[in-house]
Amino acid sequence: MRKRYGIPARNGTQKNDGEGGDGGLRGSGMEVAVHGLTHPFLEQLPVNLCTAEVIDRENLGSSFKTIVRGMAYPFTTSDMVVNTLMQSGISYARTTVSTGDFRLPSTGSV
Repeated sequence: MRKRYGIPARNGTQKNDGEGGDGGLRGSGMEVAVHGLTHPFLEQLPVNLCTAEVIDRENLGSSFKTIVRGMAYPFTTSDMVVNTLMQSGISYARTTVSTGDFRLPSTGSV
């Protein structure tokens, strides 16, 4: 529906269904973003578990035949989460805190 009406959007995608399903997004022009493998409160996890939640970007990239660069935070964030995202190759992320601005973020604005 977003494409039909020209509405830009970012989609967070959770764990692949294990059957190669892509929810119809592959080739749709929509961007796939990490949302956390199990949808945890990332800021409450130790760094190694936070990294494991975010590193799923590689699995999503393989499933959707693309490089996953973005993240939609499942809840909120912290400096530790931001550092983990940057070290894991995430270029930008969105949170539940409203900015009132729907322009694409600049590079490195995790």
